[in-house]
Amino acid sequence: MKNRNLFLVIAWTVGCGSTAVHADECAFVAQAALPGSIAVIDSATRNQVAEIQTGGTVSAVAVSPNGMALAALVTDVAGNAFLHVIDTSTYLVEQRIPLPGVPETVELSPDGGLALLNDSASGGIDVVDLSTQQFVGVLRTGQYDLYDPPSRFAVSSDGSTVISAVPGRIATLQVTDVKTGTALRRISFLPEVEDPAPVSVTLSPDQETAYVGMVWAPTVEVDLSSGIVKDTFAVSTTSLALSGDGNRLYLAHQGGLCDRSLCDQLTIIDLTTGASNTIGLPAAGGPPRIAAGRESGAVYVAGSGTPVLYAVEPGAQPRLTALPLIANPTDIAVGEIVGSCRPASYTPRPTHSPVATATASPTQTPNFTCRDGQACLEIGTVYGSPGSEAVLPVRFTGPNSVIRGMQNDIHFGSEIAVHDCAAAADSSAIASFRSEAGVVRAIFFEPDGELIATPATLYTCRVTISPDARPGTYPVVTRNVIASNSTGYRVAVSAADGQVVIEAPRTASEFATNIENADHSSGSGCQMEPRPGHASSGSALIPVMFLLLFRRRQRS
Repeated sequence: MKNRNLFLVIAWTVGCGSTAVHADECAFVAQAALPGSIAVIDSATRNQVAEIQTGGTVSAVAVSPNGMALAALVTDVAGNAFLHVIDTSTYLVEQRIPLPGVPETVELSPDGGLALLNDSASGGIDVVDLSTQQFVGVLRTGQYDLYDPPSRFAVSSDGSTVISAVPGRIATLQVTDVKTGTALRRISFLPEVEDPAPVSVTLSPDQETAYVGMVWAPTVEVDLSSGIVKDTFAVSTTSLALSGDGNRLYLAHQGGLCDRSLCDQLTIIDLTTGASNTIGLPAAGGPPRIAAGRESGAVYVAGSGTPVLYAVEPGAQPRLTALPLIANPTDIAVGEIVGSCRPASYTPRPTHSPVATATASPTQTPNFTCRDGQACLEIGTVYGSPGSEAVLPVRFTGPNSVIRGMQNDIHFGSEIAVHDCAAAADSSAIASFRSEAGVVRAIFFEPDGELIATPATLYTCRVTISPDARPGTYPVVTRNVIASNSTGYRVAVSAADGQVVIEAPRTASEFATNIENADHSSGSGCQMEPRPGHASSGSALIPVMFLLLFRRRQRS
């Protein structure tokens, strides 16, 4: 089976002896659109100062606490996995290490010497020694399902242990020794909540407290020594962050308990006073990601549904500053690196346009295609003339042994409008659709533990073609395709883009020419040219003509 093509990108910076060196706090933002890049934001100015080209879709980033390493997981269309080493003085790739499995998140040890990747293939956390470029072990984190590696885990400040959430009927944390892979202990909490699906963990600066985000239960504050729940926050989330001083907790409203009106919001909790503020995330989409700086107090949050990064400005009334990106963000990491966020030797490369922008010129080839042996979400192809409407099908094909929930975005240009989406009539899934300028987001979930049927049409959308659209083939692009199993953990799925073929309307003279050509053509004198992928309607007339002839002979 082919894996997604993944690269782990590592950026190194080196200080010189004991000489004081300048350090900048930077935010590194993973961006989804091909050819793929990492936006670099200077926390002091809130401006993008560089862009790291990766050659593939970036799904996760991490920076080591000492600022010596930056890591990212990158996906391209070839289906191979690699660990890339990048020089931060130039932002160029220096080394490449093959990676097995399908990791989705990455963390770095405090000294930047180890990369830790959650891996669906091994069902645990892979450990890579960056000095030898070798896999040195797998941390068995207690998953009861092969497809349930921990989503977001924490590394202790000395790098000796990993604290991860363990999926199961009872909320559990596991402390694992990084060197030996031994599970040192387990901490169970919230026994009264069944299947809470803990997925995200962050630690307090003193390493004594863990904050755990869960899909189907509120976020909790757990004392690691006693296992006692010290506090509960009424927000279910898959992404949370703690300020560098440990005084503020940031929670995105995302998860099973997320009310639809609150899903695009951020709650900031003052842990010293208990006071909280909730602010909206305009058009953020989901799932959201949050990252907080250690020194500057800078906090960034983004949803994967729009190419915008939001900087949270602290204060009695927190506010958001919008920072435009070239593509939808998928992850954020904040940390100090030696030197500048924009190295002196950095050479900018030509930028590309966001996928969500309107495509003024038609194109012939979709960007993504289904992969052999993998479940796939396929956007259909429809035909129409300027000013007409058509129905666009979205199908789910290929093998499916685990997928119960799915979401995807459909991007389209100004020549067409995709709207009025609805679940297929024979579908039992719970469906939700949200439309914004140029984008439709669809979310599907099968109730009662059922899996999404395949092959089947999941939903359809109406397509309206602009009266001013030029004839040609226009892409209908699907992005942010996320599939999950019964416990809410992400599993691999591929996707195929669709097309809207706009045909030029025929004029009266063209119709007359066609009729004249048909009258003078050889053979039967009536020839029909079927549209690609469609049967000729002439074949459907043959049985009817035969029946009429048969009846006529009976009457004779």
